[in-house]
Amino acid sequence: MERLPAADYVSVQIWINSASFPDRFATHGYRHLLEHFQAKGFDNRLDYRLESKGMLLDAETTRDAIKFGVRCQPSQVKQAIQAIGDVLRPRLVTKANIEVEANIIREEIALRAGASQLSADAWLKAYGESGLDPYGNPDVLAKAEPVELQNTWVEMTSPENLALVIAGNVEIDPTTELAKELLGTRKAVSSITVKADRTGINDAVARKGSAIAAKVASFREPGTAARIAAGLAIANLVPASYFQYGPSNVPGLVLVGSDEKSINWVDIVVKENPDDHFSVAKKLVDRWVEIQTTDPARVAALRGRLLAQSPSLRPETLLENLRTVTVPQFREAWKSFNIEVRP
Repeated sequence: MERLPAADYVSVQIWINSASFPDRFATHGYRHLLEHFQAKGFDNRLDYRLESKGMLLDAETTRDAIKFGVRCQPSQVKQAIQAIGDVLRPRLVTKANIEVEANIIREEIALRAGASQLSADAWLKAYGESGLDPYGNPDVLAKAEPVELQNTWVEMTSPENLALVIAGNVEIDPTTELAKELLGTRKAVSSITVKADRTGINDAVARKGSAIAAKVASFREPGTAARIAAGLAIANLVPASYFQYGPSNVPGLVLVGSDEKSINWVDIVVKENPDDHFSVAKKLVDRWVEIQTTDPARVAALRGRLLAQSPSLRPETLLENLRTVTVPQFREAWKSFNIEVRP
């Protein structure tokens, strides 16, 4: 729970740790498919019901977790928490449902932004099967069995895998009680193992743009903070570029890219002197931290992503490391950007 008195809305998010259910070739995209089903709610109209009250539902599948979030006003927090409870409730699905959603995901993949496509390429290049894109492979999804998906969801949403985070202008004590009511109704279930055999990955998507990435360790490592700073500085050198990093306790990537495929990222990293960009990097880091710690949705996401992995994980470690990056650390981080991807 994080109270932000100046915020003009509240973000209620549930993060579901899926470390025990990583994407593999034979189950590539199962979590994304489950996200689609559960976001509909018990009556397949949850988003419409929320929008009719001025509330917004969003959902996302990352490599570490599945997130469902509701944006609302302070007076609507109870309704938002009830909506999260609706999302968590197991749903019955059929083969016909699966085929429909697999085709929708196929369309999503075809329409996804260049940044998302290049990020998927970089992760696969850096980590192989462990870096599979959470979007999934529609051909694999179409073969999924309803009972397999339903059992996976029940186990995945056991209490130890859930992190409910609320950020905004809320009263801490009464809101905490509402949250306890939701999580207190969750019961643990027995473990279920899904057998996986290797099959192909989805590669029928036209890529555009270019990007460069650096491998990082846990978000708690000073080297990770230095790579974030270097990535922000490298992105600052290219107009209309973008920067990506999702805090995690396991190895990941810091990625910088552009929709322009002609950018020679390796050339930039090699020819530019990192010392010339350190002071700018510090300012960019300050701005990045400000955004992550003042916007309710970003605050909830930062905390929820980590809490879902372990109740002991806190973003303050990363934020402090970012504020204390040294020039030698920055130089080393700059040179670590060596994973280039392009069409």
